[in-house]
Amino acid sequence: MSKCYDTEMIRRLLFALFLTALSMGLEAQNDSWRLFTYEDGLPSNKMNDIILLDSVSYYLATDSGLYIQSGNSNFTFNTNNSNIASNNILELAVARGDLWLLTDSGLSNYDGRGITNYDESNGLLSNRINDIAIDTNENLWIASNAGVSNFDGVQFQHDSGRVARSIEVDDSNRVFITKYTLIFNIPNVGLDPIEMFDGQQWVIPTLGLFSDTYRSQFYKTPEGKILLLPTGGGKQFYGELIAPFDIKRRDIYTRTTLSITPSYINEFADSRWIGYQAASSIYKSIKKDSVYYPQYLSETGCRIGDMSQFGDKLAIATDRGLLIGPTRSDDPKIRQRLDVNQIGAAMNSLGSLFGDVESLTADFEFPIGSGKHLYRNVDFQYGMIRDTANPEIEMFNLEIFTRNYDLGPIHNTNRRLGDEYVKKIDKQTIDQHIQNFNQPNYTPSQDILDWPAISDSTLTSNTNLAPFIDLNNNNCYEPLLGDYPAIEGDQAIYWINHPIENAPLEFHWMLYAYNDPIDTFLNRTVFLNLRVINRDTSKIDYLKFGLQVNADLGNPNDDYNGSDSIRNTIYFYNGDTYDETLLGIQGYLQNPPAIGVTLLNERLESGTFFLTRIGANPDETIWNQIHGLDGDGSRFLNPFGRRYTKFQYSGDPYVGTGWTESNLSPTTASGNIPGDRRGTMGIKAFSLNPGEMKSLDFAFTVAQGTFRIGQAEYLPLLRTHIDLVQQFFNRKLPRTLAYSWYYDCGLATSIEEEVENESSLKVYPNPTEGQLRIDNSSAIERIELWAMSGMKVLDEAPQSTSVNLQLPNLNNGIYLLRVFDGKQWVQEKVVVRR
Repeated sequence: MSKCYDTEMIRRLLFALFLTALSMGLEAQNDSWRLFTYEDGLPSNKMNDIILLDSVSYYLATDSGLYIQSGNSNFTFNTNNSNIASNNILELAVARGDLWLLTDSGLSNYDGRGITNYDESNGLLSNRINDIAIDTNENLWIASNAGVSNFDGVQFQHDSGRVARSIEVDDSNRVFITKYTLIFNIPNVGLDPIEMFDGQQWVIPTLGLFSDTYRSQFYKTPEGKILLLPTGGGKQFYGELIAPFDIKRRDIYTRTTLSITPSYINEFADSRWIGYQAASSIYKSIKKDSVYYPQYLSETGCRIGDMSQFGDKLAIATDRGLLIGPTRSDDPKIRQRLDVNQIGAAMNSLGSLFGDVESLTADFEFPIGSGKHLYRNVDFQYGMIRDTANPEIEMFNLEIFTRNYDLGPIHNTNRRLGDEYVKKIDKQTIDQHIQNFNQPNYTPSQDILDWPAISDSTLTSNTNLAPFIDLNNNNCYEPLLGDYPAIEGDQAIYWINHPIENAPLEFHWMLYAYNDPIDTFLNRTVFLNLRVINRDTSKIDYLKFGLQVNADLGNPNDDYNGSDSIRNTIYFYNGDTYDETLLGIQGYLQNPPAIGVTLLNERLESGTFFLTRIGANPDETIWNQIHGLDGDGSRFLNPFGRRYTKFQYSGDPYVGTGWTESNLSPTTASGNIPGDRRGTMGIKAFSLNPGEMKSLDFAFTVAQGTFRIGQAEYLPLLRTHIDLVQQFFNRKLPRTLAYSWYYDCGLATSIEEEVENESSLKVYPNPTEGQLRIDNSSAIERIELWAMSGMKVLDEAPQSTSVNLQLPNLNNGIYLLRVFDGKQWVQEKVVVRR
């Protein structure tokens, strides 16, 4: 019996299809990366090599067997179900149509029908093979400590006098080997680290500019050149000198002599990729020998086994899973910038606020376009006690200018690895959508469609993601039906991440601002909302957060700071009367502003700046600091009134009363020397049940007039602005935005089941350039094709088991094909790509 679908249901199906378009692995046709792991059916997360055969097939070498994917079918060869010599497959190579496997127990050959093993008993010099390579005649070359071997498809030939750690063959069929784990070029000492077989004899090649230390690992360029993996700045073997790898990252900056050694290099026609086992593992250069940029595709410390390319698809085998994505995708937009009012403020979804991790510079610009900045970076420190009955403190120290987060939800199985979880959107775009969503031929903007409001169950187990306005209250994000992102301000950046530390917390951030030329206090304020979600299955009894603020008012070396417990604020101002330019960092000269950070939605528990003591270890020091204590746990003493306090410098520097940086004692005239200042805002501890969320709201406010003559002249104006900001925030409570944080999108589940419904239906080629063939075991009664806009573009009743469709007028994009065979409707995604 057929199901009846109305237009609204079709539009829901279309959007669900849009959300699940990534679930096809190699067939995904957008610019997103995906990570596949053991949980997706792969034999292991540790992958050593991969060879793409076509757009839907590949060989994968793992430590738990050989995995073969062919279209929708897959199989794993291991010692339990085959005669393969070992499960630990280290390297793959294809010659004469056969697949060769380097294992820790010799070589194995897979000819498409079965596996043949080779060891010392039937042709090898040794069962311990170091490396393999293929020449242009498709002969196999084998490197081992027992010698070098060649296999021409019929028999082995051996040279047992050559110890070979690594082997490679260039396009002229010259065979290169290395002898040692590390290669040193030390003239006149008889160490010949590299040998070359020219087809007749082994010779020692001229090393030319080769002057550094190298790892015993070759890699081959697309032009057929043989290069060595360097230990340092980028000089290559064989008389060639290229520019040093200019890595845009401080902790892996390979332009220096003491640079970190890359663990992997590979080249394709349009790019070079390098890998590190470090904070950011994978780097890519669009033009070879130019600047390399981090790709943020993997977790911290990930090791690359190998890469393989076919068409517009690239696969990366790592020890954390298999990455599959587009070869020509743009770098993920992990960094965005607010620019709607007088402040330009940047975020980084993998690091701190208001600082550029890659250039190591401040990015909270006021006035926008001036090149002058007020904050260098802002981020949270936090600690927790999961169970107060067993009070073990776990401290998480988030470093400045360092990768602190992984992008996306914490339980992001098979996760998307592009910029899907970082979205910048403005109120004008949303207003246009609200006015036009029900108009004929209207298509929502990509910003509306891409809003990460609900999760794809194939990608993550979480459903409560970005907030949205749900017009029909069915708990499903349906922009085609008028739903839209719920943001604050006239412009907002929303992102989802989670700390790279082993913590069950997921962070949802919204950085936003208003464009209001009339109300100066709004036009000079940036707001931050942070939502902390417990993704564990157990309650967290005690969570303590501290916001660490590194303020640089133009010149960073002449600042003061203070705290205002009444306004839940810490603030910063210039410590002298003139803010000089310093080493290219622009100062504000005679008119530096004052700035404040305010906790808006609850009482601030502490505001501290200077530590006079340290704890037994860094974790203890930070734990004490976010609790408003000195580093060793002792309390701060306010010299005015001789009372303990959690708020340092709580006096009034404008009128000169109380404890301030320029007035340290009630009995003697003394003050601190102005300098670089940082503050910590201690937030009251809270608990979180599983799935529960805690919301924290902050305002970053700037006060500046036309001219000032005193040291703290703008502090009264700053307080006025903060009061107005607080009143504005309070008027918005309770919020009118419909944050759908807890819901079960049952419709999406039913859609997923239907889209993946098992049937004998075959649709090909897919992607298509305009022709489509549909085969089914029973007669096809009805065919419909729907565009993403909700428009039906084809409706036929063929009454045949095989149908040829011509689609000459369709634009490139994703379509929903619906086929009815008399018993059931079956959905298929169809991609038109001309």
